[in-house]
Amino acid sequence: MAIKNATFAAALDQRSKAIADFEDDQPEISDIANSCMEFAERYLAAYVSKDTIDSTYALLLAQTILSYLEDSFYLGCERKLDQSAALCRMAAEASRVFCRLIERPENERLFLEREKRWKEYRNVFSFRDDVPLERAAKLIYDLCSNYGVHGHFVASSHMEAYDYVHGGEFIELRVPDAARDRNILLWLRTYRAIWGLVVRGLAERNECMHEFRDLMDGFLVSIDKLLTRIERSGEDEMDA
Repeated sequence: MAIKNATFAAALDQRSKAIADFEDDQPEISDIANSCMEFAERYLAAYVSKDTIDSTYALLLAQTILSYLEDSFYLGCERKLDQSAALCRMAAEASRVFCRLIERPENERLFLEREKRWKEYRNVFSFRDDVPLERAAKLIYDLCSNYGVHGHFVASSHMEAYDYVHGGEFIELRVPDAARDRNILLWLRTYRAIWGLVVRGLAERNECMHEFRDLMDGFLVSIDKLLTRIERSGEDEMDA
């Protein structure tokens, strides 16, 4: 069905163009990001089909985390750095709750009563320092709290002159490609930690999902290799 409202249609076209531009500029990163989301969607569908859910809230959180990650990526392509980082933070926060519910399904009661039992909730529903992926999720949570949820000026601080309009009377500002691409690298690190936690958590509750866990391990290696190569080459490769 066609979108009748011109404003809505223009917004959809703008997002589609932003994603297409990123695909053209960074095809390798775009392919991996697309594979990330496709893998996550298939994983959740396979898990649900096994019908062995110990915690309904944990599964709902997994679906919510995926939604946050998908929207964060699209916002990053649109150069909306603050909104993209804020959703990374929300995904990290949701992963913290997910881990504690998977770890002990009986924690659901505390989760549902968190407003009345706030201090106890904070003590139980915290990141574990002894789990590497949870440590990484905590770093993402802290970073994206400062520069996403509480930042508000990340995108505007990166603005550069992009074009002159109205006969040169006004300058059009835009977040440059390099800042957009660095944000997508943050997204990849977020996915690596947070969806890694989801896969491991659900695999622990269902032996049938061990194959997906092994696939995720191989996938994380691919992401690490890409990030390492980009970091070693510096911003020249990202700006090429």
